[in-house]
Amino acid sequence: MYFKTSLFVFFATTLAASTAAQSPVKPAEPASVATAVGGMITQATRKMGIAKCASRVEQHERFFSQQNNPVSALSFVAPKDQNNRLFSLSLEIVEQNESVYVSTTYAPSGKDDCAASYDLVKYWPNSCKEVAAKVYFQFAGTGSLASQISVLGRDPNVKVFLMPAGEGCVSIKKEIVF
Repeated sequence: MYFKTSLFVFFATTLAASTAAQSPVKPAEPASVATAVGGMITQATRKMGIAKCASRVEQHERFFSQQNNPVSALSFVAPKDQNNRLFSLSLEIVEQNESVYVSTTYAPSGKDDCAASYDLVKYWPNSCKEVAAKVYFQFAGTGSLASQISVLGRDPNVKVFLMPAGEGCVSIKKEIVF
């Protein structure tokens, strides 16, 4: 089975997040963002009072919506001073009747700047060796975390972790953007 390398599909969704934007959220209770269509996640982010990281959210939204797959999202927002605090989205992307999980984190780092990271998690029915060769062939092997999880790298801020899972493999692609 051949796997595409462009698996980084994201926000092709429809937001129903106006309630999340209207009242502060307790730290332990994430605000629901629901399912969204292009630009809606960025709009909901701004409505939640997060202006500094809105352009980074928009960048991710464009990057991950290339395939127009359905996405559901859940936001984690600070109860106050949202624009100057850590912000996170957890997403489920449905691609070909299978789910991909993406966790994004945004951290204000200047007047209108924002650092961000994401972890894209996907199960593959193939072995990790096959996934490395067919999906992440552009990444070089850099070793393992301990004994089970192998690490592939392309540059200092992009890594792929491959973890055996039964007969298959779970890939976790992590990227940090400053």
